Amino acid sequence: RMELASTGKQPWNVRLDAENLVASPRWQASLDLNEAPLAPIVSGLRRFNIPIPEKITAIGVLQGTLAYRSGEGFQGAAEVREASFSLPDVDEISSSALALRFNGPAVILRSAIFASKETGQTTQVDGSYTISGESAGLVLKIATKGLPLGDSAFLGFANAPFLDRAAGGVVSGLLQYRDDGWSGDYEVQDTEVALDGLAKPLTIHAAFISASSVRVAISR
Repeated sequence: RMELASTGKQPWNVRLDAENLVASPRWQASLDLNEAPLAPIVSGLRRFNIPIPEKITAIGVLQGTLAYRSGEGFQGAAEVREASFSLPDVDEISSSALALRFNGPAVILRSAIFASKETGQTTQVDGSYTISGESAGLVLKIATKGLPLGDSAFLGFANAPFLDRAAGGVVSGLLQYRDDGWSGDYEVQDTEVALDGLAKPLTIHAAFISASSVRVAISR
């Protein structure tokens, strides 16, 4: 049996336990987060090809424990406290607490509330990211009211139907992402949209979008 552990009071402490090393190795690695800064962790996630834009600045601290057991995968929970994300010349969104749960191949985010510094409006985000298996992939559910469209870069729905052509304005409604596609019912106000065949962007005071995997309808 072998036990290794970091010492001292660090933002993150690591422990490795292994047994039966010769015949049939079993091991567990654990990471304890003690007010660990969020910024370097976000930088590390980019190295795993997770699509976090380079210009996003992330501030906050993490508290919790993450463990990996051979044959079982990840287990644990962590909380991001006083988190804020900003993009130059766009906006800043913040959340007092983001609760993450790790369960095997899945990372789960439950009912996270983000607030826009520009408007004060809030957005609720539920989501999960599964590494492998039948349900592998990203699932998101976003409920928003009056959120600046610029903030879509933070929350991941910049490529939703119609929003991918819109500049400025605000969005309200429910958006869902599953199987590499967006769906939902949402309203856009006070925006400009570039359309093929028109010399200048179209100014839209309000439009209601109903989107599915095969159809997008714009009304009102």
